[in-house]
Amino acid sequence: MIPLLRPYFLSLLVTLLLLGAGCSSSSDSKVTNDVEAAPDLFGQDVYVEADLANVGEVAGEDVVPFEDLVEEPEVTIPSSLCDQPELAVCGAVTAAPTSSNEISTFAQNNAFPLRCAAAGADGWDFSILGKEFEGHQAFFMGEVHGSNEIGLASADLFEYLVRYHGVRVLALEIGMDTTADLQDFLATGNPAAMQAIGADMYGENMFRRLLPERAHELVLEGYDLDVVGVDVPQRLAWVNEQLTAIAAEMTDDVAVGLLLDTLPAPREIQSYGMMGLETAYVEDAEDYYKMVLDHIEAICAALSDEASCEEVEYLAYSLWMGAVFVSQDFMMGSLGGGDQSYLMQMMMEREQILIWTFQQAIPDDETLLYAHMGAAHAAKGGWNVAGQLDKFYPTTQGQIYSVTPSYGPGSAIFYGFSSQSLPAEPKHLAEALAKMPEDRYYLPTAHPGLDCTGNPFAEVSVNGLGGEYGISYDSFFFYRQLTADKPGGMWYAGNGAWEQFFLDQLERLRFAQELMFRTQDLH
Repeated sequence: MIPLLRPYFLSLLVTLLLLGAGCSSSSDSKVTNDVEAAPDLFGQDVYVEADLANVGEVAGEDVVPFEDLVEEPEVTIPSSLCDQPELAVCGAVTAAPTSSNEISTFAQNNAFPLRCAAAGADGWDFSILGKEFEGHQAFFMGEVHGSNEIGLASADLFEYLVRYHGVRVLALEIGMDTTADLQDFLATGNPAAMQAIGADMYGENMFRRLLPERAHELVLEGYDLDVVGVDVPQRLAWVNEQLTAIAAEMTDDVAVGLLLDTLPAPREIQSYGMMGLETAYVEDAEDYYKMVLDHIEAICAALSDEASCEEVEYLAYSLWMGAVFVSQDFMMGSLGGGDQSYLMQMMMEREQILIWTFQQAIPDDETLLYAHMGAAHAAKGGWNVAGQLDKFYPTTQGQIYSVTPSYGPGSAIFYGFSSQSLPAEPKHLAEALAKMPEDRYYLPTAHPGLDCTGNPFAEVSVNGLGGEYGISYDSFFFYRQLTADKPGGMWYAGNGAWEQFFLDQLERLRFAQELMFRTQDLH
């Protein structure tokens, strides 16, 4: 059996942040009460699958086949525009400040501006993040889902690391079943490929939309990039397709029977229903996974290599996990109306899918990857995918660089189906930097101050996650104020499976919420 790293998951309780930091693929869902007809994606004509064979003018630009692209530009790393100092090299470190005023002063004295007048109105100075990333293999950009600011900053940072620091793989918190369509878009710019992943229901500043667009622009310049979805599959029928394709290459009828005879029937998104997948299907998917484990030796003996054996196990596992996350039971649990221990266990089990998909995306020491994930996934303190890769995956041990967002007073996100205010996080840092002249700053979580003063944030507990900032992340990316990514470009009425599924989810949430209120009234 493949090691799924269960021994290293430290605590079920730490999963609570996933509910607040946005780790479910449906967490970015946005709706309006007035549903309008769906325009074509990005205001362009929608291309059908047949168009992919003839790469032509797409989305208003000439698309060039890969073989005609110019070679990658030579690299000249730009100097700092905002007079960023060098991090201090300290022989001895004095005690970290403890009073509120001293901690605020530390934050102000040691924050590096990421934007300044010299960089221009829309410019950035990512010099410090580029230097910090050197010697690492994966850069994790953590976020809280549903803001206008983080996706925009992430797209610009991703471009910087591609141009100047060798990043060539983009990993997104979206279903693994979307990878083929994302690759199509990367190569062709075809809007149909993005529509296939549901991008026409995302806000304009959503990372799942902005980052592939930026990657495509870089491909047109000559950069050789890949993009991969790393989360549980959104379209469960995709798993059936992958397992059926594997079975078609097998010659052992017994092994084929083991792989296919009890495989649950394929489920398309439009069949999930208003209240989510029924419990019986989730149980069937779990039973199928357990059956595969029980007969893994017989199945693997009929496969051509060890990698295929591993793929079978994880595909079976992803079918179960994918079913859980669109199930009635999970939705009730996430709203507080169901079994919370089950919810937290499944959140943790899901992380094993992310660990496996990241390992496929970083197969060797030469692959440099940029990941945009919910902040909980990006933490290096324990059970999270970034932590597991940093501690236990030989290819990336000690080579994960992780950033967590910090945001000032008055911030808000659009989460679930409503705007939600966010308190300043972490409090002393965010309130202090909100008074500074620029609106974006870098601050290390644990590195000593420029005068070799101990970093007071190193031992501050991460809100809702457990562990300390100095262990979980390498630096803060401060935003003076996050604003809610309001509905607009996201929720359209139409006949497509994606639109119907997410509209059904809205009704499901409302129903569950009303049910909980009625239950509370009874008590």
